[in-house]
Amino acid sequence: MNTMNCSDNNKRHIPDVILPETEQLIMTGNNLGILAAVNENLSQVKMFDFQKSNISSVHEKALKVLLRNATGLNLSGNKITRLPLFFKNDVAAAHLWLGHNPYECNCEMMWMTNWLRNATNVVDKENITCGVGTWEGEQVIKNATEAPKNNVQVEDCFFFFYGTTGSFSPS
Repeated sequence: MNTMNCSDNNKRHIPDVILPETEQLIMTGNNLGILAAVNENLSQVKMFDFQKSNISSVHEKALKVLLRNATGLNLSGNKITRLPLFFKNDVAAAHLWLGHNPYECNCEMMWMTNWLRNATNVVDKENITCGVGTWEGEQVIKNATEAPKNNVQVEDCFFFFYGTTGSFSPS
């Protein structure tokens, strides 16, 4: 696999020019911040490694470009606090590394718990924990079946979404 290694260069964006034969782009240890504008010429890249690159969010358009033909995306060890809902629909084919980010876990992110339970492409599920929010310090994947330590119950999320109490069956 032909690799372009741009690690530990304090880069703030993905390079505009990538050799046509590049199949793996390694950008670990940089200062990317927000993945928003991504050059369309990345379609030949199969693996993107952005771990520990200070990424705080990934925009939908960037994600679609990155995953057009990719088989892997590593976003572990960044500053990502939430994944937008579109994320679960656009990453089915790629292997994902999402752990070691300070995810904000609250009722708005309950979809992520259910998605992770069924996702077969997320490599590091055990490393996906809540960094802030209702379930701070707990694994994201167990939150749909166990009550968090601070007395907020899963049923409270039902009230958050529907404005009424009722039974909640995570599946």
